[in-house]
Amino acid sequence: METYPSKVLLAWSEAIRGKEEFTKWLGENGFPELCFALHSFQGKKGADEWLFEHGHPHWVAFVDATYGKKEAEEWLIRHEYDVLLHLSQAVRASNDSMQWLRTQGFKELLVVAQRLSELKDFVDFDTNDVHRSPFR
Repeated sequence: METYPSKVLLAWSEAIRGKEEFTKWLGENGFPELCFALHSFQGKKGADEWLFEHGHPHWVAFVDATYGKKEAEEWLIRHEYDVLLHLSQAVRASNDSMQWLRTQGFKELLVVAQRLSELKDFVDFDTNDVHRSPFR
């Protein structure tokens, strides 16, 4: 996985909160994969395809692992994406993974995990809303 500067991870955490100016900044400053990972997380069409086409299959595996797909977790393990594996588990409130991120010095990713957890709850609720049109 790429190593991202702290300010990039904090900008991503703000983009996750829905602040479009941060999403735009990430895209314009060489980090479009983080924008598309966020779009994939939100279930937007075309995001996974973009990630695959631009050499970022690990972000698709991360999103799938975050939503509990075991084969995605196994892929991350097999390809040695330990940080993304622990981040996906931290989003799902794994204390062990949160501790791992903390001890490995990934404090900014703890913020990202919290924001993604909040977004995941919203996406899950929105997806399972019986009043939502199945055609959207």
